[in-house]
Amino acid sequence: MISYLDQLQTNADRAGLRLLDAFKSAGVSDSTFYRARQRNGDIRLAVAKKVEEKIHGLSTK
Repeated sequence: MISYLDQLQTNADRAGLRLLDAFKSAGVSDSTFYRARQRNGDIRLAVAKKVEEKIHGLSTK
């Protein structure tokens, strides 16, 4: 199964964005991003949706 973080990373790469920047723009703390990276992509669905929406919004501008 592909983790939420891996899916977000793929989408950020396609949009030409840094994933950390998308997290920050979505109002998610840096520590959540780094904690997710240490825990093999373990983040909540609500956080993943918030970041995904921001990736999509930033890529269309």
